[in-house]
Amino acid sequence: MKSTYDLIGTFWDGRPADAVAQTVPYDPLIPEAGTPYCLFDINGKRRGIWLSVLFAVRDEADWERVRASLAGCRQIAVIDDCRPRFQGQAVQQFHQHRLRQVLCLLRCEIPGAHVLVMKFPNVGRAA
Repeated sequence: MKSTYDLIGTFWDGRPADAVAQTVPYDPLIPEAGTPYCLFDINGKRRGIWLSVLFAVRDEADWERVRASLAGCRQIAVIDDCRPRFQGQAVQQFHQHRLRQVLCLLRCEIPGAHVLVMKFPNVGRAA
């Protein structure tokens, strides 16, 4: 039966979550992960990656692609683009737990990079 469905997020299950999140304002000038060297890298390679992309990692092969796109970075900004709309305590705690798991793995797998969280700005909808 397990081979007939795929559970989202199982890659992150059981991983350590002892990282502390340093949150900074959103900076649209940080290039996305996978962008080749550019003018913005004059003071060291900085890249941003969407949290939804990290949450979508399903296996080691996916993780290796993500890690390769962030190789050599001095700073990695995890853009929190999937904050839960529901304000319930359990939902918020689960989101924070998964975020800390992501940060912990990034800090372990990409040594020397400063990993931080950028809160994606709330964008209002047009009427």
